[in-house]
Amino acid sequence: MQAGNGRGGLRVGVVGGSVAGCGTAAVLTGLGYHVTIFERSAGELHDRGAGIGMHVPLVEDLKARGLVDRSLVGVVPSSRLWCVKDGGAEDGRIIGSEPMSVETHHWGLLYRQLLARLGTAEYRSGASVARIVPDRDHVAVVLAGGSEHRFDIVVGADGYRSVTHPVLEREATLRYCGYPAWRGIVEESAIGDVGLAADAINAVGTDRGHAVFYLVPGGDGDISPGRRRLNWAWFDGRAPERLVDPFGLDAVPRHAAGLNESQRTYLMAAVRAQMPAWHARVVERTPAPYVQPIFEREARRYSSGRVCLVGDAGSVARPHTGSGTAKAIQDACVLGEVLEGSESPEEALSQYDGIRREPGNALVRLGREMGESQVTSCPGWNELDANGFRSWAEKSPVRRAYYVAVGAAS
Repeated sequence: MQAGNGRGGLRVGVVGGSVAGCGTAAVLTGLGYHVTIFERSAGELHDRGAGIGMHVPLVEDLKARGLVDRSLVGVVPSSRLWCVKDGGAEDGRIIGSEPMSVETHHWGLLYRQLLARLGTAEYRSGASVARIVPDRDHVAVVLAGGSEHRFDIVVGADGYRSVTHPVLEREATLRYCGYPAWRGIVEESAIGDVGLAADAINAVGTDRGHAVFYLVPGGDGDISPGRRRLNWAWFDGRAPERLVDPFGLDAVPRHAAGLNESQRTYLMAAVRAQMPAWHARVVERTPAPYVQPIFEREARRYSSGRVCLVGDAGSVARPHTGSGTAKAIQDACVLGEVLEGSESPEEALSQYDGIRREPGNALVRLGREMGESQVTSCPGWNELDANGFRSWAEKSPVRRAYYVAVGAAS
């Protein structure tokens, strides 16, 4: 970097204080830059979200970079085990399995790890960004209250509802995929028997969709039996759009809306009809299930001038890819590397766009294939035996997802 923008002198504004924003700030403060984070939520984010899966090599890389504690541990499932409802059988009928290379964690635990590594960064909660105004030698971040803050570069880390993304791409490109995920998390102690999720991510084939059930650490990071949590998500291609209302009022996408009475009634009746008894019972015992409309977006740019995007503020891939956390952290690390190796912010962000845009968009295309394979054009799961499942798995795009180990499906 040239004088005035060099190591220790670069002023960086980060819009969004979630995992992507904190990961970016942790990387950049570690390089000596002056970072200010603007997070629109006024309250703490520690317990927001639910279970996440991270590819084992990514976890090791985060530890090597010092972005998480060496002692951080997740639940390590041996496989993804598929089943279907079969009469009154408690766990249904197993139809096949896939190898995995994943650790499951809780969103809040990872967030706290990154938050603890912000160093000199200023974290401003309750700071809603109204607009971002690029200029020749700076970028202004204007808050809803009218105050203006100037930076050498601004990083949009504000998710798929990004206010930063339109600075680079004014056309609305966020697309609802036609189905939601019903989601929830419940204490293991409320379930007792963890069923087929004891040593695997348990997938359940349903009518035009599938669900996943898997263990994650407890609220304090404990992975001891009885102290963990059970996370679940059901990608439901039969859900009536009137119940999902993906864009809601004023065409603003909703991420994790709590259920109203109609949604809850539909969900409980549907899981009883389509899932084995154990899985239906888990959903019924979940204290606060919610609905997450599934969106996707390919990004035409990851940077323009002195503004760039990380995580879901750029491309948005469907969660089938297991890439959300990985992509955000990888974006942040590459951003740090190009800033250190370039002569100017504009040059660095141009390089960043060239490195990260196509991998991000490739994940969007992969997620689309996976959504078609597992939801909108999925097989009749109940008609599959082991051979039928193996034939489906061999053709499935799932082999290219972050979390799948190298090896043949059994």
